[in-house]
Amino acid sequence: MKLLEIQNNMLEIAIMFDKFCTEHNLEYSICGGSLIGAVRHKGFVPWDDDFDVVMPRDDYDRFLKCWKEDNRFALIKVGDHNYYKPATPAKVYMKGTRVAEINELANGMPEFCPYGIFLDIFPVDEYPDNFLGNFCNKYIGKLVLAKSMSQFHLKNKGVVFRNLVKLLRLVPEKLVNSIRDAAINYVKQKASTTSKTFIGYGVETPFTNLKIDKSAMWPAKQEFVINDYIFKGPQSAETYLTCRYGNYMSLPPESMRFQHIVKVKHIDE
Repeated sequence: MKLLEIQNNMLEIAIMFDKFCTEHNLEYSICGGSLIGAVRHKGFVPWDDDFDVVMPRDDYDRFLKCWKEDNRFALIKVGDHNYYKPATPAKVYMKGTRVAEINELANGMPEFCPYGIFLDIFPVDEYPDNFLGNFCNKYIGKLVLAKSMSQFHLKNKGVVFRNLVKLLRLVPEKLVNSIRDAAINYVKQKASTTSKTFIGYGVETPFTNLKIDKSAMWPAKQEFVINDYIFKGPQSAETYLTCRYGNYMSLPPESMRFQHIVKVKHIDE
């Protein structure tokens, strides 16, 4: 399947997601490469093959509860059978498709992921700007991801990294999940009682290069165009993108311009 066709399918999922959120009064914002695409290219980044959105924690939790599958789209999330990609806590994907992503087979993972052409959904947490809040933001997601990756041989990774991750095979998954849940609850409770906070990717995600004021993110504005469709984005896209990417208007080196989906297959579900 060609990149343009993948992008068109992802756009179809994103339009459905936008309408679903509007119908259920759920807040969201495009983010990551999708926001760069809207700002810099007025569409997709030419080589990009994913679509990224974030939701405030409460809206993310409500989305998981009110989602209803239909004959075209399905939801897969952390905790579901065979889902090993906790770096993205939830995905909505196109039924009847499966994707193979770069380097996964070489690292011992299944050739095809347990989902198809997708939209990535990330929770966003409001953290107390103290030692524990910053610790939860920086390290809990890395622990969750490393525990999931420890089931694979990861031969394409460095020896030191592989051995450190292998040690986590000895740690019960229930313990890691308990630590994750306790950290999420701490952040929720503490952020509601302190005035000094920051917005960052959800506790369970390994991404730590976002630390901005809540007012720069929410409420989202409906003014970001991707291929003629208007999506919601941050109050200050400049603040978000500068924090995450620095000079986001400059193109990356050619060596960094590649797609992650290397194969798409169609199946009967």
